[in-house]
Amino acid sequence: MTPAVAIENGSISKQRRCITELEKLATMVEQEAMQAPVLFVIGRVVTLANELEWYVTHAEVENNYHAAKKDMQA
Repeated sequence: MTPAVAIENGSISKQRRCITELEKLATMVEQEAMQAPVLFVIGRVVTLANELEWYVTHAEVENNYHAAKKDMQA
């Protein structure tokens, strides 16, 4: 299982991200209708995503963490 994330509009207020496994990333990006610019990060560094959050509240970090964890277990 290889962790991966797609980050749309990185570093601005409209930033969105999809954290999942590499095998599911294309499907998730399509389902979320992500539009360019999108940055893709693949590998173990993705597991640091919640620790490196700098623009969201603690509640948003917790929600993102639990959503990603649930997706990884699916």
